[in-house]
Amino acid sequence: MTCPYCNSKDTTSVIYLYRYNDNNTFIKKNNDEVKYSERKRKPKRLNYDGSLITDHNHNKYCNRCHKTFNSIENLYAVDISKITLVFMLSKARYKYEFIFDDKPIFIFKKNYELISQKIITNKDKIKILDSITNSKINF
Repeated sequence: MTCPYCNSKDTTSVIYLYRYNDNNTFIKKNNDEVKYSERKRKPKRLNYDGSLITDHNHNKYCNRCHKTFNSIENLYAVDISKITLVFMLSKARYKYEFIFDDKPIFIFKKNYELISQKIITNKDKIKILDSITNSKINF
C-alpha cells in the first residue's frame, strides 16, 4: 500500500483496542507488524445521499511521514473531497476539477489557464457522487 501523502511504500496496518498489546506502539499479529491505537472505532455515519454506512478509522499508517490514512477498500463516495480529470486533445491540455469542501466548486482550465470557476449546488454535488457510486468504481 502506498501512502497518499508521501508515496512511501513503508506502511503498516492499524488495529484498534487490541487487548494483548505489550505497551509498545507496534506489535506483531499473524507475523505482520501492526500499529496499535487506543482509540475506539467511530460510530456509523450517513453517506452523501442519506444512506447509513459503517464508519471506519484509518486502517493504514505511514512509517515515513507518520500519517494515518485509509486503504482503497475502506473508502466511500462521501470520502471524496476532490476529483481531477486531465486529458490532452489536439495539443491542448484540459483540466476539470470538482472540489467538495464547505463551498463546492467546479474549475475548468485549458493549457493551465483558468477558463471558468463555478459554485456547485448541493443537488449537482449529489448527482456527481451518486454517479460515482452507481458506476461501482473501485476507489
